[in-house]
Amino acid sequence: MKNTLIKKQKITKCFAIAAIALISISSNAQKLDSKKINGFIEKTMESCSSLPGLGVAIVKDGKPILVKGYGYSNFSKSEKVKDYTSFYIASTTKSFTGLLALILESEGKINLDKSLTNYKPFKNLKNNAIFENITIRELLNHTSGIENGYITWREAYTGDKSLETLTMLLEEKTTVRTEGKTFSYDNLGYNIFTLLLKAEYGLDWQVLLKEKIFTPLQMDKTSAYISDAYKSKWKLAIPYKFAYNDSVKYVEEIIKTDNMMHSAGGMISSVKDAGNWLSFFQNKGKFNGKQVVSEKIIENALFATAKTDRERELIKDTGYGIGWRSATYKGNQIEYHTGGYPGSYSKVAMMRQNNLGIAVFANESLLGERIAFLIEEFIYDYYLEGAQFDEQVYYKKLDKLVSEIPAMQSGFANHVKKNNERPWKLSLEKKLYCGTFFNSFAGTIKIEQNSNGLIVKMGDISTIATAFKDENTIRVQFANNGSVLSFKINNNQVVSLSFEDDIFEKVQL
Repeated sequence: MKNTLIKKQKITKCFAIAAIALISISSNAQKLDSKKINGFIEKTMESCSSLPGLGVAIVKDGKPILVKGYGYSNFSKSEKVKDYTSFYIASTTKSFTGLLALILESEGKINLDKSLTNYKPFKNLKNNAIFENITIRELLNHTSGIENGYITWREAYTGDKSLETLTMLLEEKTTVRTEGKTFSYDNLGYNIFTLLLKAEYGLDWQVLLKEKIFTPLQMDKTSAYISDAYKSKWKLAIPYKFAYNDSVKYVEEIIKTDNMMHSAGGMISSVKDAGNWLSFFQNKGKFNGKQVVSEKIIENALFATAKTDRERELIKDTGYGIGWRSATYKGNQIEYHTGGYPGSYSKVAMMRQNNLGIAVFANESLLGERIAFLIEEFIYDYYLEGAQFDEQVYYKKLDKLVSEIPAMQSGFANHVKKNNERPWKLSLEKKLYCGTFFNSFAGTIKIEQNSNGLIVKMGDISTIATAFKDENTIRVQFANNGSVLSFKINNNQVVSLSFEDDIFEKVQL
């Protein structure tokens, strides 16, 4: 009996020593991870000079491994990206708005599975039949089966969006998609959800996010108001477009205003704050030892209730939850969301089975997206492959990306050159095309002339027009893609214009 006890004690001691050794190895591995990953990112930034700045956060087992800024947030002021630099994160906002919805449901304010017609403004609409069989959950997982481009355009771009106007558009211009209640990703569901909060309770989603999420998670450089960054003098990543000449990094600044910040894509955040966000999810709703939300809420946010089948390189989407995509990476389950806008790219991703989280923010969207994926792949494979990991594979992938940049620059340069060299085909003097044009659904377009040319304004956005190939047309670029304004002339006067199938009458001839 005594010998048996001695043997058991020896075995127990061996296990204890082995456990200590494993903890030590794990600790060293985390330190080594940081060095390797940091080296790869630094090499990437050095090789891709057309990418201005980058912020990266990596969280493992609820603790940060690497939280760091790279490159420049503002070239003109020689300001470098820091871990507290705020980036515009575009559609990654959906993960926060989705969590807010689940928190409000837990508080009894809403029910994600009740008909929208239980809430204002839907229940007060004269014609609300289209909304009777739609729920908040379907708005948030993109299976509502409806569309309304007027609302999403005003929310994201023009900022012209009073409650009365949005309610009118909701009733007058919402249509049913021919595909019905199948998954179709867009901003509309999130825009409508926060319209509901305003109409039913008088609540602003921006204020709720701060109260329910940002403050408890100590996300002090995160906001749904861009003006907070200016008022509090935060370090803000200036958005840049991909340059077609290595010596020209800054192409055009895309300025977001508070009116253009919306619940489907209207937040700024730092990678330091993103680290808190990832830690919060890895700890199942806890932050700094406090249970901020229940484990059930975390699970419900990530649980996919809509099926998807998009595939991009090694990531295969399988579903969508409440503000999170479900996918697999080399057979491993991940949840993630991305955000893109001219001059900005963001990605926040989690591989929960490894308790690993990654956030990458960039102040350029084209290279930013490709580099974010390469960094994400590097980090995932380091953990998945262990001793088999060969970092040279990823340096070769980086070399391949760098080799493609000249062609990308050339393509962009040719595009710009083509637009700038088109001959103008206006039958009247340019000044006669100026004025205010109005459409009751799409809003107001103002055209002015100055030393730069014809300036076209729509709400809070403006652009310099270029020539187009057809008579009495001009090309404008409000967002990623160009559009055409076509003018109607009568008795040598401009009487209206058409834009995206809408007719805008000139207010004063």
